[in-house]
Amino acid sequence: MSDERVLRKKQLYEMFEEGNITPLDELYMVEDAALTVQELDKKIAFYKDYKKKKARDIDEEVRILESKRDFFKSVIISTLEDNNEKSLKVPGSCKIVTRKTPHKWTINDEDEFIRLVQEAEAEDKAEAVGVVEEVTQINIIKKLANKLLDTWEQNGTLEDLAKKVKKGDQMFVSKEPPGKTVSLTFEKEKEPEPEDPEIEVTTKKGEKAEINFDTV
Repeated sequence: MSDERVLRKKQLYEMFEEGNITPLDELYMVEDAALTVQELDKKIAFYKDYKKKKARDIDEEVRILESKRDFFKSVIISTLEDNNEKSLKVPGSCKIVTRKTPHKWTINDEDEFIRLVQEAEAEDKAEAVGVVEEVTQINIIKKLANKLLDTWEQNGTLEDLAKKVKKGDQMFVSKEPPGKTVSLTFEKEKEPEPEDPEIEVTTKKGEKAEINFDTV
């Protein structure tokens, strides 16, 4: 890694420490942020795999890495938007594409949500069927839960339920508005071509000579 790239990477981490998502000085610097995201993804994958093999609690380390990765993705989006770009291809390195993300529901109180879904199922409300499953424990099927919450929001059920089960200032669910995410595609590094072998032989005169197959 060149001294200049090391310096730019240091600047990125200084931005992270400050917590300010601002456009980078130059558009080409997006490559450094993209490569930093790739590096963090590799570390996250390592820790997640390590977690499966070792009975240790490393959730906090993964959370920190994901926070850094998401921060640098936000820096990339901010820089592209500041330059009126939706995508960027860095020849020999990576391809960066931004895309819109749908809204997302967050279930703040799973027990309360499960109870409400089970009540809806008991009342034979079709939209609630299959949203939760019970094996050794009850699991929420997030994709179906999102659809259910969209339905409840549209038909007014969510507002009625919120009035009944609201605890303090927190709702049992909350909704994040649509946002943006970034897709990164990295080019594979080319493997160095093998060098042609050189063989050392001894001539009849006792002199040493080399045979290079590239010149034969």
